[in-house]
Amino acid sequence: MPRRADDGPRAAEAMIRRLASVAAGLAMAACASAPAPVPLTPRGATGPEVRMSTFASGETFTPAIGDAAARAFKAEIAAVDRGGECGVYHSPGSTATTITAAFPSRAEKIMSVALTFDSAGHLAKYSEQRGADVFFKMPPNATRAQQDSVVRASANAVRQTVISLDYAEDRGMISNRGAGRPTEAVLASVKTIESLPSLGPLTERLARVRKLCGT
Repeated sequence: MPRRADDGPRAAEAMIRRLASVAAGLAMAACASAPAPVPLTPRGATGPEVRMSTFASGETFTPAIGDAAARAFKAEIAAVDRGGECGVYHSPGSTATTITAAFPSRAEKIMSVALTFDSAGHLAKYSEQRGADVFFKMPPNATRAQQDSVVRASANAVRQTVISLDYAEDRGMISNRGAGRPTEAVLASVKTIESLPSLGPLTERLARVRKLCGT
């Protein structure tokens, strides 16, 4: 059967890794590695240019950085707040807990939100994915290269808007990606991204997910 790229506990782990690499050379897939964090310096000012890669599509891109770029960002996929179904996951070998909410439902999901809490129960990371899921059907006995090819082809079939926040680092990224088109991404502080009217009430959505999942 076709599989969702973010299905079940693997989804939680993928989201955790994806968020952990925000502003540090994010690779938007579970197998990505992240270099050391860089300061959020606007492009053109003193500071390094950030290069990032997307494993799923094989694309390399340079995000814009800073408040002005964040305010200019236009989310291509609108948020969906109706309905909502919750799931709770514990990563093996980790004390972190991740709750995920599918909107409007798991069966008809067109947006998902994941919240990761540390061992003390503090919110550490927020991830929001808008748009259709990435489905892929892996051929029997596929080699790693064949698996990568299937995943990349599937990722290029849909367009998504993704919001990732890392509260400990005070870093966040917003992006439009997939569907064979260039990734548009911006790095900014958590406060800046949370305050963007164009993304909808993120703090209210976060509170709604916590209420939905009883946290």
